[in-house]
Amino acid sequence: MTAKGYITDTTTSETLSFLYAPDPIGESHQPVYADATVIGRSDPVQQFTAGGANAVRFRLDFHWRTNDLAEVFRKCRWLKSLTYPDHDSRELRGAPPKVLLGLGELYRNAVWNVRRADAVFRDRFDPATHYPLMATVDMELVQVTARSLSFRDVRVGSVAGGASAAPSDGIPTLGSWVGGERVRLIPG
Repeated sequence: MTAKGYITDTTTSETLSFLYAPDPIGESHQPVYADATVIGRSDPVQQFTAGGANAVRFRLDFHWRTNDLAEVFRKCRWLKSLTYPDHDSRELRGAPPKVLLGLGELYRNAVWNVRRADAVFRDRFDPATHYPLMATVDMELVQVTARSLSFRDVRVGSVAGGASAAPSDGIPTLGSWVGGERVRLIPG
């Protein structure tokens, strides 16, 4: 069966593929407004101060399908590892890895930070090892952009706008993060 989606760690090029597109997929963006009090006015004036993060949320389901009893647990821990920085016992080496989310043309040029990877192990466990045989992982990713986006950038790729954002728009692309290196697949 062909994978319907994937998440790629741009640091190591490891990829976790999954067979089913997540349903539902939630998107959010919350700009920040400040209330400006005006003398003699009954309500404040709303002043835009900053943009919020572009976030996407979805749930992945994992079911044990191979002879590897740790399969489900290992996939959940790999997703969780994307929220941790790189460091040795003495010092921080770098922020958590950036990821690519592959879901067909949806989010084709987007690069993300993983904000959450909350696993719930459920229903069935191996009696000898107690490894979970089923799990769900609630994911939240926040988009990384090279520059501040305007409403025009967001409309690109919409029904009214046409094709997805181009690399010249300052939005990182797959090639600029993975660099064409060999991608090691984590069995999906």
